[in-house]
Amino acid sequence: MASKQGFDPAISFLEGLSREITDDELKCLKRQCQSTGLVPPGGETEKGSAGDLFMELYRKGLTSPGNHDIFISLLRAIPREDLITRYCRFSEGQSLGQTKHPSFIVGKVADFLRTFYRSHLSEIQPLPWCHDFFLPLNDVYTNLQFSEKDRRGRSSDSFRLQVSQLFENIMDSARLPRRVRVEGPPGIGKSTFCHKVLYEWACGKLPQFSAAFLIEMRDYSGDIADAIIEQLPEEYQIMFSKDELWDQLLRDSCDLLFVLDGLDEIDREAFENSDLDNLIQGKTMYGSTVIVTSRPHEFDAILKFCHPNLKITGYSSKDRNNFIVNYFVNRVDIGDKLVKEIQSKRVLSEICQTPLNTILLCVLLEENAEKLPDTVTELYASLVLSITKNYSTTRKGVEIDGDQLRVISPANSANSESMPGRV
Repeated sequence: MASKQGFDPAISFLEGLSREITDDELKCLKRQCQSTGLVPPGGETEKGSAGDLFMELYRKGLTSPGNHDIFISLLRAIPREDLITRYCRFSEGQSLGQTKHPSFIVGKVADFLRTFYRSHLSEIQPLPWCHDFFLPLNDVYTNLQFSEKDRRGRSSDSFRLQVSQLFENIMDSARLPRRVRVEGPPGIGKSTFCHKVLYEWACGKLPQFSAAFLIEMRDYSGDIADAIIEQLPEEYQIMFSKDELWDQLLRDSCDLLFVLDGLDEIDREAFENSDLDNLIQGKTMYGSTVIVTSRPHEFDAILKFCHPNLKITGYSSKDRNNFIVNYFVNRVDIGDKLVKEIQSKRVLSEICQTPLNTILLCVLLEENAEKLPDTVTELYASLVLSITKNYSTTRKGVEIDGDQLRVISPANSANSESMPGRV
């Protein structure tokens, strides 16, 4: 459940409180609620858990400061003075039903990361080996097609999902902890999706989160606080210690978003029982929102902690065509030609099932508008030749003769070895 400013930390508190209610105490609470008219008899609440009952009371405003005595009288009916004490301390420190402002340290970190993500994530580098090739994120990003996996591993029909829709769905649910897994094969767009999420937050389009953090698993050192601090400039790093940051993250966890990209790239032994493992399980920062991406069939043990479990299935032909048009915005004739070729040739349509392959095809067509690959193998072979051509313009030892690569021995330029550029 979300407020306009952010997720209500009272939900996390009440969920934690409900887990300590025994079955007998729950029966007593339900009888008390029905006898006093707080909850009508029958319905889902009567059959539900303590968490369901507390959420029903929350939705009716019966846990708010104005109804403080009503909720306490229910807890006294059990009786559980320990829970009453915790409830009173929580409500004194923070009014139930209101959004908490971020602490000073988290606020300072969030201010910097907003600027940093807005600048550094506004473009994507689709080809890691081309260090000077960037594309504007908003111009080329397309909403992906997803399917949702149930607890038996069965996938739903594919559906188009915008970033805002994802968070509307999970924030409107009272289910905690909020953990979302997004899986898909290489090149399908998982990392670009993560960048889009963080960029949207940095531009103020996800106001329910006071702070958001991108943690790339390939660079993860084994500590969440370290992974955040490493993104900050030195002047920020001397303002507070790692322990101070961690303490305030724990305090502000209900308003935080963690995006963990590429879980399959982390060492399994380093992951088990780490703070990252505890974060996903909800053992730490229970009220935070976490998105985890990985390749299929990796770290499947975490699935039970994630809901929903989403699988990227690609993108629609309409979104694919829009991507191509946006890519060739200054060369409309080439873009139109590629769209028509894909629509008329099934093999090209199959190649372009993933955003990465579509980008590669666009790059190759930009260099040579006469020839399109007929297979995925030919696509990658043409790509290798293209990369080598670019390499040979700046390095000695490699020459291009048509579609032949000639590697020249540094010791004797007369000795050379030719190899086919296409495989």
